[in-house]
Amino acid sequence: SVLNGVVITGLCLFGGVGLLLKVVPLEAMVGILLWIGIIIAAQAYRDVPRLHFLGVAFGFVPTLAAWLLLNMETALRVAGKTLAEAAPLFRPQGFFIEGVFALNQGFIITSMLFAAMLVYATEHAWTKAALWALAGAVLSFFGVIHAWDLTPLGLQAKLGWNAAPGFSAAYLGVALLALGLHAVGGGGQGPE
Repeated sequence: SVLNGVVITGLCLFGGVGLLLKVVPLEAMVGILLWIGIIIAAQAYRDVPRLHFLGVAFGFVPTLAAWLLLNMETALRVAGKTLAEAAPLFRPQGFFIEGVFALNQGFIITSMLFAAMLVYATEHAWTKAALWALAGAVLSFFGVIHAWDLTPLGLQAKLGWNAAPGFSAAYLGVALLALGLHAVGGGGQGPE
């Protein structure tokens, strides 16, 4: 609602978030935000065309990765370890935590990119899907999404030129694939 938007904007613009976090622990806030996310998801499935359901669901993947990382950091802090100390222990167990790190960085933007690309792909609107993929390539190139550094202080954003080259290349590959599909099969409404 508009009132929610006004209150949240006011909290963000006038330093209310810091004050709120001093009163309510971050872990409790995440639970509340998760509940709000579930309500929004229910509304999304009610209000979007059936063809877009997969895009809505795929958009949740980066958000779930960010939530997982927050829970992992909390558990490690309780155990007296840092993320930098524990991260190398995950890979030998078959858990590639670097993917969680990458999805966590800019997860809200990444969620929008993932959802939009998949929605337009299901509609066979290949040019629009390619444009969203190109946006992902640019954002990952400059480190707005997917780029991270693991320091003793925790996970840090890594802004700069060619900050996440693997992701930039992957998004470019998706854009080229979408443009190729457009050239071969054209666009149009996907199957219902």
